[in-house]
Amino acid sequence: MAELKTLDVFDKFDEMDGRSNMDITNVLLSDLHSRKDHPYKVLDDAAMDELVESIRQSGVINPGIARPCATGGYELLSGYRRQHASAIAGLPTMPVLIRDVDDLEARSIMIHSNKQRPDLLPSEKAFSYKMELEVVKERVERGGPLVHHVDRKKSRDILGDEIGENGKQISRYIRLTELIPALLEKVDKKIIAFRPAVELSYLKPEEQEILNKTEAKPSLKQAEELKKLSQEGNLTEEIIQSVLTADNKEKDKPAYPKFKRYFPKGYTTDQMDDIIVSLLKSWAKENKSKNVEQQG
Repeated sequence: MAELKTLDVFDKFDEMDGRSNMDITNVLLSDLHSRKDHPYKVLDDAAMDELVESIRQSGVINPGIARPCATGGYELLSGYRRQHASAIAGLPTMPVLIRDVDDLEARSIMIHSNKQRPDLLPSEKAFSYKMELEVVKERVERGGPLVHHVDRKKSRDILGDEIGENGKQISRYIRLTELIPALLEKVDKKIIAFRPAVELSYLKPEEQEILNKTEAKPSLKQAEELKKLSQEGNLTEEIIQSVLTADNKEKDKPAYPKFKRYFPKGYTTDQMDDIIVSLLKSWAKENKSKNVEQQG
């Protein structure tokens, strides 16, 4: 049976090509070029400030990983945050592990060397999972050495076995790549929750643009309704507004409209609940006593 093996970032390929691919070199930051499909973000946040200070004091402890470019310099596979922090810290170079690998292996290295970060954003997971799924499919097609049985298994489930993630959850994350950038950024900032965002990813780009302008935070129920209407071809700007305000209208309805007039002005729902429950308990107790007397 075929088996699938995830590429180990620090495997040596000496046996394959007779050359050493583990050379660590101090490379000029200007000679380290970014990959166009790099899915990870470099943010100037508190974590970056800490990294910059650490590099100022101790230098770059863990080298980045790069491969030679045909046009000169190196394509950076791992170490984008360290490169950025080194530049801020005023360092001209950065230690890099040079690997002479093909494009498939380069993508594997880039994904697996970054996925251990505990602070990955939903967008980073989305694009890295999408890329990793493509790597899995290509490796299966190549028929190379494998670790997991692929017979009768979906590629997403093979990937799930490799990275310890549910196959369906991987599919949900990959759906996020169908969101327009503005909505995806709202997912990263936790303005829009993950599950509603997955449903919204099925909306057409122009529908997503309309939704983004509303500044709404759709619930899962609203997102599912918008998806259904979009697939039926009945989603207009007016209908989007109607769906987004429907739940709010329900929430704004006065609690206990028939009984509210019996309570002091300004009483909250919880306060009314307490009084009503207390009265019902008294009524139940009194009614029970009457029943006992009648039976006696």
